Amino acid sequence: MNVNSMRWAVCLMLGMLATLPAAARAGEEGEHDDATARRRAMAQWYNDDFAAGDAGLSRKQVLFSPAYERFLNEVAKRERERHAVLMPASGTSNPVIDSLAPFVAAANGSWTNIGPTSANFAQNGGTLNVTDAGRVNAIVTDPANANVVYVAFSGGGVWKSTDGGQTWAAKTETLGSLSVGSLEMAPDDADTLYLGLGDPFDGTGMGLVKSTNGGDDWSNVVYLGDSTIIPDIEVARSDSNIVLAATNAGLYRSTNGGASFGKVTIDPASPTGDPYVWTITWGGGTTFVLSLEADPGNANYQTNGQIWRSTDNGATWTRSSGITDTNGITRLAVAAAPSDRNIMYVEAANNNSYLGSATDLANFFKSTDNGVTWTGIGKTGATYKTYTNTNSESSSVNTLLNGQGWYNQLVLVDPANPNVAYFGGALLAAKTADGGATYSQVSNWLARFSLPYVHADFHAGHIAANGAIYFGTDGGIFRSINNGASFTDTLNKGIASHLIYQVGSSIANRDAVIAGLQDNGTRVRVGNTAVFNQIIGGDGFGCNVNRSNANQMLGSLYYSRIYKSTNGGTSFSSACSGISECNNPNTAPFTTRIAEWKGDATGNTVFTFSNTKVYKSTNYAGSWTALGTSGLPTSNFGIRNIGVARSSVNTVGVVATSGRAYITTNGTNWTQVGNTTTLPGNGLSLSAISFDPANASIVYIASVAPDAASNHLWRSTNGGSSWTAIDGNASGFPHGIPVNDIVVDPQTSSTLYAATHLGVYVSDDSGATWTRYGAGMPLVNVTGLYVAEDRSLVRAATFGRSAWEFVPEGNVAPIADFSFTTSGLTANFTDASTDSDGTIATRSWNFGDGSPPSTATNPSHTYATGGSYTVTLTVTDDDSASGSTSKTVVVTAPTFTVTPTSSGNGTISPDTPQTVASGATTAFVLTPAAGYHVAPVTGSCPAGTLNGTTYTTGAISANCSVIANFAPNVADHLVLGAVADVEQGGGMGPVTVSIVDAGGNVVTTDSTSQVTLSTAACGGSIVLGQATASQGVASFPANVAKRFYTLATGKVLGAQSGNLTGSTTFDVVVGGEFLFADDFEDCRL
Repeated sequence: MNVNSMRWAVCLMLGMLATLPAAARAGEEGEHDDATARRRAMAQWYNDDFAAGDAGLSRKQVLFSPAYERFLNEVAKRERERHAVLMPASGTSNPVIDSLAPFVAAANGSWTNIGPTSANFAQNGGTLNVTDAGRVNAIVTDPANANVVYVAFSGGGVWKSTDGGQTWAAKTETLGSLSVGSLEMAPDDADTLYLGLGDPFDGTGMGLVKSTNGGDDWSNVVYLGDSTIIPDIEVARSDSNIVLAATNAGLYRSTNGGASFGKVTIDPASPTGDPYVWTITWGGGTTFVLSLEADPGNANYQTNGQIWRSTDNGATWTRSSGITDTNGITRLAVAAAPSDRNIMYVEAANNNSYLGSATDLANFFKSTDNGVTWTGIGKTGATYKTYTNTNSESSSVNTLLNGQGWYNQLVLVDPANPNVAYFGGALLAAKTADGGATYSQVSNWLARFSLPYVHADFHAGHIAANGAIYFGTDGGIFRSINNGASFTDTLNKGIASHLIYQVGSSIANRDAVIAGLQDNGTRVRVGNTAVFNQIIGGDGFGCNVNRSNANQMLGSLYYSRIYKSTNGGTSFSSACSGISECNNPNTAPFTTRIAEWKGDATGNTVFTFSNTKVYKSTNYAGSWTALGTSGLPTSNFGIRNIGVARSSVNTVGVVATSGRAYITTNGTNWTQVGNTTTLPGNGLSLSAISFDPANASIVYIASVAPDAASNHLWRSTNGGSSWTAIDGNASGFPHGIPVNDIVVDPQTSSTLYAATHLGVYVSDDSGATWTRYGAGMPLVNVTGLYVAEDRSLVRAATFGRSAWEFVPEGNVAPIADFSFTTSGLTANFTDASTDSDGTIATRSWNFGDGSPPSTATNPSHTYATGGSYTVTLTVTDDDSASGSTSKTVVVTAPTFTVTPTSSGNGTISPDTPQTVASGATTAFVLTPAAGYHVAPVTGSCPAGTLNGTTYTTGAISANCSVIANFAPNVADHLVLGAVADVEQGGGMGPVTVSIVDAGGNVVTTDSTSQVTLSTAACGGSIVLGQATASQGVASFPANVAKRFYTLATGKVLGAQSGNLTGSTTFDVVVGGEFLFADDFEDCRL
C-alpha cells in the first residue's frame, strides 16, 4: 500500500473505516504523517491567510523572511547574554533522564527534560519494541574514531556521542536556533564542524555557525545572503579553507574557513537566478558535483532539477547531461562513491512529487565519468524496475518516494564498493549491489515483510570508517553493522529531540503525561520515567489527561480526529462522534486542538473546533455538540485556536484568520472582540486566547506573526472591548518574537506564562513586567504549556527538544544577575535578578574599588581611575534566601568620537567615526571631485589647519564632527596656449585653449551652453580681426568653435561648433591677417 493511500486511509475512506474495530483505528492501520499537508499548515500558522493550495509547497515559500530570521538571531543573542545564568552550560547536555530511571523533581528553579528519550514499544500497524527520536537532517562521524558520532536534528540542534551512541550530549543549547539543516566535519580536523541553520521543511533559523572544538563552542552566525535554509555543506579536500554551502537561495562559497561567504554564479546564462541547491558531493581532487532545482518558484512546480559539476573547488560550474524524464525533474540528490569518485548516483523526483502522486520517482541515475554525463538506471526501457524482494506494499522502485519526493530523499554509496548504493524514500530504503542493475528493499517503516524496522521518511545517511551504515529519518537515527541486513534503533535512547505540538497532564497523577509528536504519533509516559510509548501513529497534536481521572486521556491526529483512552493510555478508540467535519481535510484544520474547561471538577467538559465551528463535549469526548455560529463569518474564515473561561462554561473565545478574535458568552452568539484595528500592533497570525480564572472580562491573546515590529501579546480588562499590548521590551519581554501560547496561572491570576519561540517567560503582575522562567531550558521553540491546577508543576512542549518540567520546591533562592554599560570612568548597572517564587527584597552592590556598597536597584558608579574591577551583586528575596554573581567591569579614561562627513562633491578619509583621546588631534584627507576644490572645513570640532588636502583638527575635548566642504571651480577666463608668431599668409598651427577659474583650476563646461565673442582691448585671451585689433572674450559656461577661419574686415567670424570641456586644441589657419597674439602681452597687427 503506498503512502498516499496510507495517509488518506482514514481521512477519505470512511466506508472502509466503518468496517474496522474501533480500537484498531488508532493503532493498527499504520498511520503515516502527511508532510505535504503539514507544510501547508505550518505556512498558514505563521503567515495567517497564506493560500491553502499547493502554493504551500513552493520551494520559494519560507516560514520567516530573511530579515525576520536575522532579527530573531539578534534577539536570541541578547536573551542568551541577558539570561546567561539561566542558560544550560556551553557544550553540555541538560540532564536527560535515563530511559528507566525514576524522575526526580527539579530543584532551585530549574527545568528538567522528561523525554521522550526512550520507548518500550510503538503501536502503529502492529506493536514494535523500538525507540524513535526527532527528525534527523545530518549525521557525521570522526574518520579516526568511529565512536564519535554527531547527529543534527531538525529542531533539536546537534547531539554528540563519544561512545558509539550509548550516551549523548546536546551541543547547541544556547544557539538561539535549534532548527538545523546540515552538519559537516572538516576533512583535516575532526573537531572543526560547520552547522547550517534552518530546517528545509517546517523549522526556522538562518545562517551558518562553526565550531573548532567538537561542538563545545560555536561562532557567531555568518549569513549567506538572504538564504534561510542550508541543506548541505562540503569542505574542499585540497584546501580546507574552501567551504561550499547549498542553500535555498543558490550556492555560497567561502575561501576563509567559513568566516565569510560569497554567492557563486552556477549558471552563467542566468547569473541572477536563485536555484535551490540541495546536495553537494566531492568528486575527488578539486571536483564537486551538486544537485539543484533551477526554478524553485515555478507556479506549476516545474522546478527543473539539474546536476552541475565544478573542477575548481566550486568557483565555476558546468551543467551535466543526461538527467531527464518525461514528467520532468524536480528535487534530486547526488552522491559519489568514495572508493571510485568517477562513479556517482542520483535519486530524482518528478513533477508528480508536488501533486501528491505516489509515483513520483523520476529515475535513479548513474555516472561513470565523474559526473559529466548521466544514464538512467531505475528503468528497463520505459518500465520501472521491480524489487528482487517485492511485497504487497512496494513492488516497484517508482513508489519509493510515495508522493513526498520534495520532502524525503537520500543517496548513500558504500565506501568500499562503488556498485553498492542506498536510496532513501518515504517508507523504505532501497539498495543496489550491482551498480543499478537490480534493487532490493532493506528496511520497512513497520518492520513488515521480514524487513528490519527503520522509521519512515529518509533525510540523511552516512557510512562510518568502520563500515557502520547510518540512516536519519523522521524517527531519528538508525545503524547497521552488517551491510544493511539489520538495523538498530537503540541509538535514539537518551536523545531528547522530538518535535512536540502539545503535552497533557493531570493533578490526579503527577506522572501521567501524554504528548502529540510530529510523525512520531501520540505517546504516553510510563510511570515516573522518560519512557513514552507510542499508542497512535502518524502526526500527534492536541492531547489531554483528565484532571480527576488520569486513566482517561485524549489524543488526536490531523483533521479533528480525536481518540480516547479509558485505561491510562494502553489503547485508544475514535472519539469524534458528532463532529461532522472529522476526517475531512476541506473543513477541518490540519492541527487538531483540545481545550479543557477548568471549571469542571470532573474534567469531563472539553472543547475542540473545525474550521468554522466550535464543539463541546460534557462526557469527555464520548459525544460532541456544535455551539451556535451566529456572529461568526460565513466565508474567508478559519478558527486557529480556542480558550474557555473557568468562571463560565458558556464564555468561549476563538482566534481566527485575518487577525480576528471572537467571544461568546452564551454558547450561541458571537461578538468580534479583536481585529487589526482594536489589537494594537496586530501583525495577524493569532495563536491563543486565555481568560483570567476568576474574571472572564480579563482576556489575553497571543500571536506568532513573523514581524519584528508587531506586538504579540495583548490584555483586555473589559471582555475585549479594548486591548493593551503587554510585550514591550521595556517590560522585560523580548518584543517581536512569536508567542505560541499564553496561560493564566490557575491560583494566582496575575501570573502569566508565555510559551515563545525562545522559551518560557513569566509575569507576576498581569503582563506589566516579564522574566525568563526557570533555568536550564535552551533557547527552543515552546509550542504549548500545561500548568497544574495546584500550581505544583509546569510542563512545556518544545518543537525539537521534547518535553520539559518545572517543579517549584519550597523557597527557591533568587538568581542574581545584572548588566552594565560604561562611559569613560562611569559604569551604569541594571539589575536583572529574578526570583521564580517571590520577589527581590534587597540588593547590595560591591563595586570592587573599596567604595561603600550601594542598595539601589540600578546604580551608577564613577571610578577614580581606569582599570578592571570585579563588581558583585548580592540579592535577597522575601523569604531571606540570597544569591550572588560577579562580573568584571573595565573602565577607561575618556575618549571622544570625531565623526567625519562630506557635504558632497568630494570625499573625506577616513570616513568612519574616529576615537580620539582627550586633548589629541586627528587628521583627514579631503579629495574634491572633478571640477571642485576644497572649501573651508566646518563642523563642531575645534578649528584646525588645512595643508594642501590634509585637514588636522584642533585639540579634541568632546564628541564632535568634521564636515568636509567642496566648492565648484567657477569659470573666470580663457587661457590660450603658446603659439609661434605667424606672418600674413602663414600656415596652420595648433593652439590649446582652456577655461579656468580665478585660481587656475580647469573648469568643465556645460556642453549645452554657447560662447559669445565681443570686441575688447588688446591683451585679452583671443585676438581676432585685421588692422584694428580686436579680441574675443568668452562668457561662461562656454561652448566654443573647434576651428577658426579668418574673414575680411566687417565680416562675421565663421566656425564649426565644438564643445570645450576643460581644455581643447584648436587648429589655427592664418590668412591675410594676424589671428592670435603669441604671448598675451602685446597685440601686433
